[in-house]
Amino acid sequence: MTEVNITVRVDYERTALLLIAPDALARQLAEEVVLRIRASGFRVVEHRLWTRPPEGIEDFHRRNERVAENGQIFALVEKLFTFAPFVVAAIEDAKPDGRSVHERLAELKGRGDPLFAAPGSLRHDLMSVNTVLNIVHSSDGPADTAREAAILLSSGQRAPSEPGFTALLRSVRAAERGLTRESRLFPDVLGGVRARVLAGLWDELPVEARRRLDSWCARYGVRGLGGAAGGALLAELLPVGWHVDALIDSLAGGRPTEDIADLRRLEITLDPWEYLVLATSRFYAPNSFSDFDGARHHRVQTRGLVPSPPAADDRRNER
Repeated sequence: MTEVNITVRVDYERTALLLIAPDALARQLAEEVVLRIRASGFRVVEHRLWTRPPEGIEDFHRRNERVAENGQIFALVEKLFTFAPFVVAAIEDAKPDGRSVHERLAELKGRGDPLFAAPGSLRHDLMSVNTVLNIVHSSDGPADTAREAAILLSSGQRAPSEPGFTALLRSVRAAERGLTRESRLFPDVLGGVRARVLAGLWDELPVEARRRLDSWCARYGVRGLGGAAGGALLAELLPVGWHVDALIDSLAGGRPTEDIADLRRLEITLDPWEYLVLATSRFYAPNSFSDFDGARHHRVQTRGLVPSPPAADDRRNER
């Protein structure tokens, strides 16, 4: 049977490209993204589900200046796009208000750094992890839409294109059915790895330190252990020279140091999601959503793991 390809003529002045990223599908947020897009007055012209990266996606990644310049960040972005499926759609504005479709979609998705994303935006409300793991991407203008669509919509053998939100939702559900839902945000990941390190060191801890850690974790949980207060507790209770976060930084791609040699005997490893969260957070400061630490959005600073936050007007890292 001959495959039928349907070519959709796209007016790039009136159309933006929306990418629902692998982290969104891994967290099973894609359906919510689609519903929010529909409720905001957009229309789906065509879409495509990718279960593996298409040829030429390297050019798509290099559109971001910092990703293009830094080989480590580029490798992490490539790893993200092999971690889970992703969905791309051409979006038109069904309720124009004088702004371009690109401007309207950019407002809905929110700033690339979720700390600066406005309430009501996707990246704020759905709690994106950092500037790499930030749920969605949209093209900035007509020229970007044309370039990105050539890679992400037109590349390779085409299945018949289906317009409309119903078809897009079917594709999203098909992709998410095969995935185990990932619910861990940065403090959950960091807290979980810190907890595994503590378990490995448990027999070496003083009795009073064990009691305090057990009582504190019973009250605030693993997420609390991944916050600033949890880091301060570890620094207070662990003997001098036990650099737990230096070990975690090394596992996430940082340079190993001599002061973690004793901890390496614990043979702690990271699962793929933990690695993506911690490794990307070495370059782009993450948001924490820990209620214990007193704010819904704030930075978590860890030894070597998180860089200083960028200035509020720095858009070089926007995606």
